[in-house]
Amino acid sequence: MPINIEPVQVKTTEVKPIRWLIGNEVVNSEFNLIKDVESLNNQDFTPAVRLILPKDWSTRDIFTKNSFSQLNVILHGDLIVNEETLFGSPNANEIKKLNDGVVPDNLRQQFREKGIALSQKALLFKEKENLRWRLIDEEKMYVLRQENNKLTINTVHPLDGNHIWPGVPDRPSGNGSGGGDWISVINIQQPQ
Repeated sequence: MPINIEPVQVKTTEVKPIRWLIGNEVVNSEFNLIKDVESLNNQDFTPAVRLILPKDWSTRDIFTKNSFSQLNVILHGDLIVNEETLFGSPNANEIKKLNDGVVPDNLRQQFREKGIALSQKALLFKEKENLRWRLIDEEKMYVLRQENNKLTINTVHPLDGNHIWPGVPDRPSGNGSGGGDWISVINIQQPQ
């Protein structure tokens, strides 16, 4: 059943208990249930998404004429990424160079100070003039954002199953490499 995916910003959460059944062992934990979100328009990166079922989903034959015990949610593609801030740079006066696709020397120096040596072949792409750029150096990708007259440098890596929160305790998933499809299998217990 196709669903729409809407980018959202989380506004409020509530701590809820969760019980994992792992073999014969029950592990108690807790997680933050998302209670309220706000739609984000025209966003390349989003902290969360809302999955929207078609309006008539509850009256569809699959739900009214069949009993089912499993729901699978699959998000295809390598574009499920995690963005993490590496450092901030007060040198927002280099915006013109960034817009021209040039990595300023003082920004290269700041990368070096953080233990990251950018190669001379690093490419800078303007995503949104005066606001957002993408820096690609070999297999690494960084997103530079201009916010409140400060430049924020973020690292980006594709998600793998073992990074998906909250995860099952002591049971990492995924194949150890970033990207691929995100698959969630939900077992539904039928009413007695």
